[in-house]
Amino acid sequence: TGRVLLITLNNVASDWEVDDERLDPFKNIISQRIDSIVGSEIEQPVLVSVRPNYIRNGESLSQVLSDIVHKEAITYDLCRPIISKKIIGKDQILPTIQVEIDGAMIYDYYTQEEVWDTSSVMVFDDFVDNSLRERLLDVVNGRDEEYSWNDKTHGPDPKRWIRGGLMDTLNDNEDVPTCWGLSEEATHELCFEEHSAIAE
Repeated sequence: TGRVLLITLNNVASDWEVDDERLDPFKNIISQRIDSIVGSEIEQPVLVSVRPNYIRNGESLSQVLSDIVHKEAITYDLCRPIISKKIIGKDQILPTIQVEIDGAMIYDYYTQEEVWDTSSVMVFDDFVDNSLRERLLDVVNGRDEEYSWNDKTHGPDPKRWIRGGLMDTLNDNEDVPTCWGLSEEATHELCFEEHSAIAE
């Protein structure tokens, strides 16, 4: 079931329910404390559940914890699948090419040491068809029926892309040209609005 912390508050009023809002301060204080030590004292986040006057009534602890996880998943819509199409055959989801493009020493908060880490590009053939690929590109570029900017001729649309929106240099050398990146508005729209192409 993962990491779950089940806390029982005894000797509280009998009218307190499992979902009682009066339990929120207890849960929030404990959750904030746990979040502050993730990566240093503990490696994984912990799901906190606070229950008033809790008695198991013959339930196994494993079942109780499973129910807590399931309820959390339902409450925050964590059970909705990301991919709606069923992929059959393991060979269809294996990358055709995997290339490491750069590497650097980074600080690992779990081991408290510097480790060598690399960025890589993976290529999947026939993972999406041309129609979906084009619609995904439309989403990224913010193209609709009234869109007239030709990025093949004129380069990145300045209403969508900005110079310096992506910084991938190892220092602040101004002589090194900066990369194009999505504007803040475009990034917000891409991440927080619904797009049928992404859902597919």
